[in-house]
Amino acid sequence: MKKFCLILTINIIVVALVLTGWTKPKDKVAVTGITITDEIGREVTLPGKPKRIIVLTGYPSEVICALGEGNKIVGICSPEDQYLPELREKESVGKSTVTPNLEKIAELNPDLIIAYQWTKKEIIDKFHEWKIPVLCFRVWTFDETIQFIEKMGKLLGKEEKAKELNDFIQNKIDLIKERTKNLSPEEKPKIFHEVFETYQSTAEGENAMETPWGIFMYESPMQIQIKQAGGINCVGRQPSRSPKMSPEWLVEKNPDIITKVPMTSEVSGIPDAEGMKKVRDEIMKRRELKEVKAVKEGKVYIIHSKLCAGPRQVIGTCYNAKWFHPELFPDLDPKAVHKEMLKEFWGVKLQGRWAYPEL
Repeated sequence: MKKFCLILTINIIVVALVLTGWTKPKDKVAVTGITITDEIGREVTLPGKPKRIIVLTGYPSEVICALGEGNKIVGICSPEDQYLPELREKESVGKSTVTPNLEKIAELNPDLIIAYQWTKKEIIDKFHEWKIPVLCFRVWTFDETIQFIEKMGKLLGKEEKAKELNDFIQNKIDLIKERTKNLSPEEKPKIFHEVFETYQSTAEGENAMETPWGIFMYESPMQIQIKQAGGINCVGRQPSRSPKMSPEWLVEKNPDIITKVPMTSEVSGIPDAEGMKKVRDEIMKRRELKEVKAVKEGKVYIIHSKLCAGPRQVIGTCYNAKWFHPELFPDLDPKAVHKEMLKEFWGVKLQGRWAYPEL
């Protein structure tokens, strides 16, 4: 009888402890938040390292993969358009970074979303309603890229790998800037950079750009690359950040070199030499440009948009430096740099033709 009473008493105590929320003591874990300031100055505190990340744009995704944390990405917009094989295998959260698929995002249950500067405010409000931390990063310019790499290294516990990637980028840029820093204005070629549409270009300086997040002060990554590579943007300052110039204006400016970023539809997927050549041939055959110096001397170059922003824009700067000043960079092989970067940070081989023609 006493034994029965003892067992009953123990059972009652156990049930009472369970009902009051008692559990077996665990090892103590220090829970400290990680605060990240995004590109528009918002401070966002995360409880710890994210394990399920949705990224709405490609450039931040490439950085996360370069840090060896691509497995943390559970969804991305338009994975089929990504160059890295591991990104093409991710779940799609829609085709628009502005209005992604909310139902799919909710299904993937992320603990961090990296959004885009033009993601709709009502979309962001929904993420906040769901209590999901949201960071805004576009990762366009060199400064933005370097800062994002550093911040993601901190957030993901990959500081050493982040430093390796930033050093790789910075070392190449420092080499180019060192060799072009003493050039006089007369020694710098005049560049006309055509972006996507015929005669659409990029202007010098910063412009205010209104987005759902607020006002961005925007300077074109390609304008920065032109300066770093020792060129002069013949468009100069304009009221618009993406002005469309006239053929007559271009003839009068008579640029030494024309560079062009083709429409994605013109070089879809992994770009090949045939597609890039076709874009170049169209410029070379424009009757109104037949007397322009760049066309007469064959100094018309095509570069893929993925080398004009994000972590791989260092490759674009290498190509521009080689095109603008081949005499200053006899030892610089942009294609070799591209191969090295892909192998070192993403473990993939270079495929396709990303610039045309190569020197």
